[in-house]
Amino acid sequence: MADQGSGTRTIDAPVSMLWDIATDVERYPEWMSDVRSAAVGGRDAEGRADTATFTVGGFGLSSTYEVTYRYEPPERFSWTLVRSNEMRSMEGEYSFRDLGDGRTEVTYRLTVDLKIPMLGMIKRRAESTIIGHALDGLAAEAARRTGS
Repeated sequence: MADQGSGTRTIDAPVSMLWDIATDVERYPEWMSDVRSAAVGGRDAEGRADTATFTVGGFGLSSTYEVTYRYEPPERFSWTLVRSNEMRSMEGEYSFRDLGDGRTEVTYRLTVDLKIPMLGMIKRRAESTIIGHALDGLAAEAARRTGS
């Protein structure tokens, strides 16, 4: 059964900057603490990642998976699992809402169905950690780029 989660954060950066950071998937290892490597497998007509393969680590485990992307600039982009040894399915999304004054509300959504059984409490904690790290990393990278 798939588990769903989401988190929302207001970040002191414009949508355009956050869009650029979040869609540059090759640079995820620089600012997303759980991502060990990211390799783009193909690009769309606009040069954005069409597919990418990630190796992630957390909770003493490592996982490699491939996703495909769908873009709806500048409000949202999403991904869907292509293959993984650990997951049956995964769908995720970043969405951005301009709040004015250079601030953006960012929502990260994630739905994952693991192949291995895991206690609900542990799954929810892992999900919360992944979502938190994604939003924290995005905010920290935006602050680094703006010098805040």
